[in-house]
Amino acid sequence: MDKTLTLFFEEEFLVAAIKPFDGKFTCFQQNNDIKFPFYFFVDNINNKIDYSITYKQDFQDNKSNFYGNFLTLITDKTVKYKWYEYENEIIDLLINILNNIKNMYFESLKKIAGEENVDVNESIPLNLVFSENIKLESREELRNYLSKQNFKISLTSKNLSELVILNYINKNNLKIHNKDYAIIEALGENLNMSIVRVKDYTVEKIHFKSFPEYGIDPRIHVISKKIVDDVNRQEGLLTKIEDIKREYKRHQTKAIKIIEALKNFKKPFLSLSTTFATEPNRKLVTNLSIEDIDKMSFLHARQFSNFFTDHFLNSLNIKLLDLDKIFLIGNTFNNELVKKEFLRFGNDRIIYFEDDISVVLQEAFERQTETQENSQDATMFLVNPNNTAPANYQVFNTLDINTLKVGQEVKLTNNDAVKGIETQILQYIGDNKFVVKESNRSLKSGDIAVAIVTSWRQNIQLDFDIFRASKLVGRFRTRHVVKIEVK
Repeated sequence: MDKTLTLFFEEEFLVAAIKPFDGKFTCFQQNNDIKFPFYFFVDNINNKIDYSITYKQDFQDNKSNFYGNFLTLITDKTVKYKWYEYENEIIDLLINILNNIKNMYFESLKKIAGEENVDVNESIPLNLVFSENIKLESREELRNYLSKQNFKISLTSKNLSELVILNYINKNNLKIHNKDYAIIEALGENLNMSIVRVKDYTVEKIHFKSFPEYGIDPRIHVISKKIVDDVNRQEGLLTKIEDIKREYKRHQTKAIKIIEALKNFKKPFLSLSTTFATEPNRKLVTNLSIEDIDKMSFLHARQFSNFFTDHFLNSLNIKLLDLDKIFLIGNTFNNELVKKEFLRFGNDRIIYFEDDISVVLQEAFERQTETQENSQDATMFLVNPNNTAPANYQVFNTLDINTLKVGQEVKLTNNDAVKGIETQILQYIGDNKFVVKESNRSLKSGDIAVAIVTSWRQNIQLDFDIFRASKLVGRFRTRHVVKIEVK
């Protein structure tokens, strides 16, 4: 039985899943929803801390004791909340979600495995999958916190875009060699684009770019922006850009309701009243032109495909014909305006996923073969028990460098049939960059090596852009990697 728990973190929520046996994949739910939202209410009167998506509006209205923007605030140690007269760090708000997930986890193991004597004090093996929207600093805070909550964290897991392709391959029982796929994801407020390559039985993300604040439905974007801009033009309540952007986000919830109302609306204008967070008791009235909303939504929807072709593929010298499939992830792509823009690339090449990506998460679990170490579909670090490592080093078959901490060293051992064994020792300095500590090839100590791909594994060659004295001197390719060691 696989007792691993997988947690997927997005900007506003997490999803928790287990797969103790093949065919027994389960996403935990609360109130018929797989999302555990990062909006909290600290009720100091009733001594209760609660979380709910309904608290999002209260947080955006600046009401006291309501908290959101969670994954950003956890890196700011100056922000606290008060509980029983004691100040606590924001990340401690997560404990209620974790406790509920732990209860579901142990109850599920009892039910699925028929184990009555499950040790609830046992460390829970944990896979972490992060959205591309989560900053590295926030990921590190979460790892540190979870390691203190009786979780035994696997060093890495596949990222979401790679899991999408693994799911596509396994679901359709495909045998794929040397194909590239595009994954365009809008689960949060950013529009994220990746190229994932399948080559020689490996699946790895080779390119990525994010377009901030373009991940929401075009109609939501247009309506919320138009309401705020029209009212502010009349009343002049907001002058700072950050306050205006904050009000845009606050009105996105209202925009969702307006879209529902417009489905059966026949008049050319919609009159509505609203409020601004700066003066919550003051009613503000404006009119929306339905024709203007439709025109602006169409123009905004075109930006999605334009970003993809003009600002992503073209910058990488990749042609649409080079891509086997294009995956669109998130409800943002499930409206007709955006769908129409991407269907011009070919209906048979587009694959949609809604916000519920639970089916994809099952690829984060090891596929059981005769021996787990021989699994071609392994998605986590697999320690090779037959290899020995120098003191302080640990041997891995695969490595996602996004999981490295600044200062960690990676030793690569390469084999050449003619020249024999060669090594490079690289120290991670963040942002896919390493400083060369030792090398018995052309690299020099002090060179900066920028990794071209972030997922490393044995039996492949790795490419780096090499900078010496701040100048690009060329691209370095290792010989086939026979051992990866980390300390």
